[in-house]
Amino acid sequence: MRLPAAALAALVVVIVVVEGILALEPPTLFLGAADWTGHLATTAIIVAAIPRPLPRALVIGAFAALLIDLDHIPDLLADEGINAQTPRPVTHSLLTVLAIGAIAAAVRARLPRYGDFALGVAIGVPMHLLRDVFVGPGVALLAPLYGGVVEGPFLLYLAGLIFVALYAALRPRPVQRRA
Repeated sequence: MRLPAAALAALVVVIVVVEGILALEPPTLFLGAADWTGHLATTAIIVAAIPRPLPRALVIGAFAALLIDLDHIPDLLADEGINAQTPRPVTHSLLTVLAIGAIAAAVRARLPRYGDFALGVAIGVPMHLLRDVFVGPGVALLAPLYGGVVEGPFLLYLAGLIFVALYAALRPRPVQRRA
């Protein structure tokens, strides 16, 4: 699928499928699947909008950042523990972003072969958290130091996503000439 079509398809997935399912407040398992789908579609739209080809490993890393949601598993097992004071696990925070950024920098310096993947994860995690700010109960960005929740209006997220998807679909592309 060409990137413009992929961006518009991902936008439809976010608007119709994901947000429609989330509005129904389904059981946790379906809620998680819809949320993951929304994160994947959002990442696809942003990647499609980037005007130059990206290294495959960087793109895979950006999508792999979805794995930060594995931190919800203890809550699903009824062991809220440290997450009891925040709407999302405390690892959904800027401290995690900084830690992953530092790890990515170290990987790029010491293991250049994996540098693009590490950079993709370091870019993908803040994208993930940005969506979480606008969808659902918000994020305690300064956790575990401070539990104040940051929330944004969903319509702002949706307007931004529509803008980026339209840019990805409609931006001029260089004509490729056959030799």
